[in-house]
Amino acid sequence: LFRSPAQTVTTAAAVSYHDAVLASSPTLFWPLDDTALPARQLGSQSSALTLTGDGAPGAAGLGGYTRSMNMAGAKQLTSGSISVFDATTTSFSMEYLVRWNTRSGFGTMWRIHGNLEHLSSGGSVTMKIGPTSYADLVPGDGLPVNADLHIAVTWDGANLRLYVNGVLKATEAYVSTPGAMTGPLYLGSFNGAAGSGTLDGRIAGLALYKSRVLTS
Repeated sequence: LFRSPAQTVTTAAAVSYHDAVLASSPTLFWPLDDTALPARQLGSQSSALTLTGDGAPGAAGLGGYTRSMNMAGAKQLTSGSISVFDATTTSFSMEYLVRWNTRSGFGTMWRIHGNLEHLSSGGSVTMKIGPTSYADLVPGDGLPVNADLHIAVTWDGANLRLYVNGVLKATEAYVSTPGAMTGPLYLGSFNGAAGSGTLDGRIAGLALYKSRVLTS
């Protein structure tokens, strides 16, 4: 099920990343291939994204995507209130396409304020689910910049797993009791303010899956 940028290239025999994600029935899905804002949304609970900072929709594509969202600089995308977890949720998955320009310090990929966070830091990615502290997922060969990547993270209630271009790169024991999580999603910014822990790069196809552990 995990995708690679090469898989997204459109051929007669290939399934696009967009179609493959939709076939997996994501809870929330933002293609991020818009030519104008607000960013459209798909999935049962998605909420349209609006942008703060100098707008940059319709940037060069990633993989088979013809367009992406350029988040380089003081930018953030923000949704209305969304719900990803409830009191019975014990698993979660997410995936997206990204091309980092630089990755120094920490950069926010996306965050549901105070509850569910996904950050990049140097050569690793970081997850926080519910009240449990952050966990670093460090691939042995790092995460390259200036390259199209498919990133996926799964949580089965006991372990976080990081997949890069369809290959398992890191596993970290992680136990949490997230409970109900409702709030706005911030994409590209840590605290809802442009310029704070921002993502320097392009992103497309962000999908979140409630109560799902995607498998290869």
